[in-house]
Amino acid sequence: PDNPDKLSSGSVNAIAADKAGNFWLATWNGGVNFFDAKTEKFTHFLYDPKNEHSLSHSDVNDVLVDREGKVWAATDNGLNLFLGQDKGFKRYMYDEYDASTISSPIVLVIKDAAPGYLWLGTTGGLDLFNKKTGKSIRFSEETGLPDNPDKLSSGSVNAIAADKAGNFWLATWNGGVNFFDAKTEK
Repeated sequence: PDNPDKLSSGSVNAIAADKAGNFWLATWNGGVNFFDAKTEKFTHFLYDPKNEHSLSHSDVNDVLVDREGKVWAATDNGLNLFLGQDKGFKRYMYDEYDASTISSPIVLVIKDAAPGYLWLGTTGGLDLFNKKTGKSIRFSEETGLPDNPDKLSSGSVNAIAADKAGNFWLATWNGGVNFFDAKTEK
């Protein structure tokens, strides 16, 4: 995994480009790989149980460079924000006793939302994550969407796509596709 000439894993789940033309790759069991377009070398970021600023898990499902240029990683154990080469990652973890945390330890997908927010698809449902506070609003199979008698058809949101009108289409595990209007939260 320390070879800067190649990926740390052959299984790549997602790729995101930053404003400088570099690439961030989400890998399975290989963490986040940063590809520097100028040097054509990789830097590997993996979970290290001895380092609380390492990635929270080496199984990375998605990576996003948000509108502010910040890099986020969705892992099998939380959401991670890259703080820089010297500072590592800030972790946002699931806590079953705190409903303001992410809805599941397994975060599958990340999408930019309104400024200051991210949409997260997890094995616990859909989350609206506040980047400033680190708190989430959960939309789950159990709770249903606010003011909506139709509950989310599955607890796991695997993919999120936005249409031209600002609506979201949620791909779920064993529950088909769900429609979500982010403006009305229905």
